[in-house]
Amino acid sequence: MAFDQDLLDAVANNSITKVKVRAKNQDYQDVKDDLQEFSRILQGNNSVVELDVQGCVVGDEGTKHLCDALVTNIILKKLTLSNSKLANDATVCLSEWLTVNQALTHLDLSYNEIGTFGCVHLADALKVNRVLETLDLAANRIHYPGCGRLASALKVNESLKVLNLNGNYIGSEGAESLANALKVNCSLEKLDIGSGHVANIGAYALGDALRQNTTLEVLNLSDNAIRDDGANALANGLQKDISNVVVLDVSRNGIALHIENRINVVLENKKIQSQLRKNFIDTLNSKSKKTFWNRSRVMFVGQARAGKSSLVRSFLDEAFQEGWDSTIGVQISETESVATKGHWTKTDKDENASEFAARIIMLESTFPQAEIVEENKIKEKKSSRFKFPGRASKRNITSAESTDATPEPKEEKITREFNQSLLTHFGRNDLILSLWDFGGQSVFYAMHHIFLTKTGIYIMVFDMRELLNLSAQADALSYVAFWLKSIRLHAPDAAVLIVGTFADEIQERKEIAAINNALLGFMGGDFPQVVRNNVENLTFFSIDNQSGTGIRALRKKVEDTARNDARMTGKEVSMQHIVLLDKILSMRKNSDFVTFDDVKAVASTVGIRGHEALEQALTLFHERGLLIYLTSTETLRNIIIIQPQWLIDALAKVIRDGGLHRFDATEIEKRGLTDDLKMTFESGVTTRDFLEYVWGKEHWAFFLDLMERTMLLSEWKFKHEQVFLIPSVLHQDYQGEKNGLRCIFDFSRSFLPNGVFQRMICLLVAHSSRSYQKSGEMAILERPKLFKNFASVDFEPGFRIKVYEDTKLQHFYLLVDDNSLTKSNRSLIVIQSMLRKINSDIMGNGLSWEIFLEDCTTGEMTRYDRAREKCLSPWFEDIIQTPGPVSTENVDLISFLDSL
Repeated sequence: MAFDQDLLDAVANNSITKVKVRAKNQDYQDVKDDLQEFSRILQGNNSVVELDVQGCVVGDEGTKHLCDALVTNIILKKLTLSNSKLANDATVCLSEWLTVNQALTHLDLSYNEIGTFGCVHLADALKVNRVLETLDLAANRIHYPGCGRLASALKVNESLKVLNLNGNYIGSEGAESLANALKVNCSLEKLDIGSGHVANIGAYALGDALRQNTTLEVLNLSDNAIRDDGANALANGLQKDISNVVVLDVSRNGIALHIENRINVVLENKKIQSQLRKNFIDTLNSKSKKTFWNRSRVMFVGQARAGKSSLVRSFLDEAFQEGWDSTIGVQISETESVATKGHWTKTDKDENASEFAARIIMLESTFPQAEIVEENKIKEKKSSRFKFPGRASKRNITSAESTDATPEPKEEKITREFNQSLLTHFGRNDLILSLWDFGGQSVFYAMHHIFLTKTGIYIMVFDMRELLNLSAQADALSYVAFWLKSIRLHAPDAAVLIVGTFADEIQERKEIAAINNALLGFMGGDFPQVVRNNVENLTFFSIDNQSGTGIRALRKKVEDTARNDARMTGKEVSMQHIVLLDKILSMRKNSDFVTFDDVKAVASTVGIRGHEALEQALTLFHERGLLIYLTSTETLRNIIIIQPQWLIDALAKVIRDGGLHRFDATEIEKRGLTDDLKMTFESGVTTRDFLEYVWGKEHWAFFLDLMERTMLLSEWKFKHEQVFLIPSVLHQDYQGEKNGLRCIFDFSRSFLPNGVFQRMICLLVAHSSRSYQKSGEMAILERPKLFKNFASVDFEPGFRIKVYEDTKLQHFYLLVDDNSLTKSNRSLIVIQSMLRKINSDIMGNGLSWEIFLEDCTTGEMTRYDRAREKCLSPWFEDIIQTPGPVSTENVDLISFLDSL
């Protein structure tokens, strides 16, 4: 008895997982009768995963017993009936079972007498079966009709990975049908049609299929009738990047040695790429590996018309354009810097960050650098005998199989997209640079603070002709100083390159020296972050956008600076963060912004959990210029702008030079907004109708809220006016008297950037509007008097605050008309609190100032700490009883205003 009692008991008790029966004395043993009892016991079994009765006589009857028992089985994974005397009826039973089975992955029916009839039935089962991965039909007397039916099944089957048809009469006609199937099949990895009577015609078809198939890795064509032309066709198909075949056996086909040698060269290169591909996919799926991301942000700043936009075009090898329109707001360009080619390429598509990073890890790994094998490096190498494996090879772990259920890019998709250019186009030193061209008109400066980051590279551009013009030199130097101080405020450790334009109009070396001395004269040692031009021993780089003079050297310096930046390209980033970035950027297809909870849900799928970890990732992406994540308040933290240019363009619709950057007058008049437009850019007060027009009804409320939160806009509600104030577009200077007791906020030792005073106006008007609403229409509140450098606002009924800015002295004044203690002290507290709010929410706590208070009796100015200590009237009366500024850190804007 083949199935002894111990074996049957083990199956009945579910204590065995693999059952293997062999004929005694190497002779065939008839197990048909034994199978009836075994099958009965097997019906209740839930432990056996492998059943092997190879070399035993199972026959049609035994097969029927087995299939009856397994019809409801969901445990058995591997069934071996090789050399078991199976014929037509057995195949019919197996085919019917396969149509309903959802467990078996490996079926070995080799060395039987299935024939064409049985093959047709199995092929029909494959059309509906979705789990079988390996099917071995070697030496079964199958001819073309059966092979043709199998090919039809392969066109729709998505699970089969290994198919062995060795030793059957496939013929060229059968090979052609299989080739057609391979053009559409996306699962088969190994195909054996050795000893199949395949000639050149079949090889031609298979070679053509290799040009399109992306999954086949092993192909056995040994012992056929393929000659030189057919072999060359196969080699041509192999050479295509899309083909992933790494093993092709064409031995014993009568092929010339030099052609076999050619195939071996191609296969050697394919094996190298296969290993690199595996490393690449493993890297993508890694949760522990980190990489130097090689991504940085370059910000171009400077005076209007200095040539910033033209410099960006020069860096991208784009043609110079005379009269190029000035930048409105900020213009963002994404560029790939390929070190080996020495140029930057602008890309309009979203860069797949995880693939770029994985390339870097892969190239830095211990796996030796791939050297594509040349044909002359392989001499007289003969093909080794192909041995078809008995099971499917181990697959790389995909995201779907990960224990963390991370929905990362599918291996099949990556493999399909992975080719030689992916490996060789990028190297260790290549960069992805985000270029930010900031508009030079002063009206934009207030909004720039949102987008200037602590890391990256700043390029400060100036017109060298103006520094040589004595009448314009002072203004030119003031702009240079303004931007250097702005950069130092926001990014004290970021590299700065000073670039002078119009080099071809500077004729003599002494003029370059004069410009250099002028720059050094005011810089002194205050700006150590400035990158020197060591080649010419200068503190700046001279270029000409029209002729291209100096562009290549400057571009190289920017690249070198980026690569040496330990906080940007030199900072290691986890693959989890980079895969998260890809997922966030993919959301751009449906929206321009997302909520924190949206990103949190996506982050959990890549293994990033916890509020702090996610905030670190978003801050990283913000610093690289890939999205905008403002963190000063809870409200701002809840919104992530994933299309920065979308936000910039929207803000620049209302923060712009109305005279320089004009709207379509015809369209404005058609919509009845002529007066609204005029009011907006003459008085800084705009209407809902105008905002809905420029932003669209769908998004106007979002932009309104964001501008309020960033203190670029405030509600203006006085009497019956229901409008909005945008202080940044105020352009008239105040020429009247500035009377009142003075409190000076002195920024001269540091820097008073544009945008601080405008935001102060915003906060004063916002609080005044809220006071008017709370007090009702009976409240007496005068309409605020607002100018570019002066504001007089009724903070509350009977309480007026006046502020004034002197940009040359870098002073900010509070003027108090009423010398009463209550109003003087409260005015001081209000302005102190507002400055601290602006500093924490917008300026990254980079502002610093000293306070001087005027003595109402002597007119002398006294430092704040001394005035407080001596209880200087009317600012202080009692140190203990006098309150200080209100809390500002992480306080919502509305709550802050209400606390004043």
